[in-house]
Amino acid sequence: RYTYTVHVTDAHGCEGQDSVVLIVHEGATVDAGPDRHFCEEASVSLQASVLRGSPPHQFVWSPATGLDNPSNQSPTATVTHTTTYRVQLLDADSCLAEDSVTVYVHPELRFEVSGTTTLLCEQGFVDLAVDLLQGKPPLTVVWSPSTNMDLTDPLRPRVWVSKTTTFTAHVTDANGCTAEQQITIVVRPPIEIAIQADT
Repeated sequence: RYTYTVHVTDAHGCEGQDSVVLIVHEGATVDAGPDRHFCEEASVSLQASVLRGSPPHQFVWSPATGLDNPSNQSPTATVTHTTTYRVQLLDADSCLAEDSVTVYVHPELRFEVSGTTTLLCEQGFVDLAVDLLQGKPPLTVVWSPSTNMDLTDPLRPRVWVSKTTTFTAHVTDANGCTAEQQITIVVRPPIEIAIQADT
């Protein structure tokens, strides 16, 4: 708080004075929070945190599309595509602050699992493969079960199959999106042939 006074004297020696009070407020600061990541359409609760500023506070979020209440401190946003939301804070001293948060909506992870064969007439090796159809590489692949599996390249493992087994590929892409698929390798029992002599 500062008080400034001005004294004035005119050409006739008349004097006068006046004062003005200058109040310097601390200002306002708002935080819209960290960016958020989703792998499909989602309902997201946004949150504006007031770090500095005199109450009461007024909030305005934009764009308003998809928000249940753009004037709420914590509106809910229905997000179908990547969107950056900005929040403006106006405090009781008319100080203005602004921040933004981006809600990323990544494409759904899709891939296919295949094998050189899905039918064995006896135990043997099968080469499996994970092929990305939609998503962001690189991929992290965890196989289950992984017994007798060569995981030098998890995208192209070789496995020894001694009995009918269902293998599950748990996959995570660079966006953190996850999905899983299964493939079943059938091992048929050997055919037994009995030859009897004529009597």
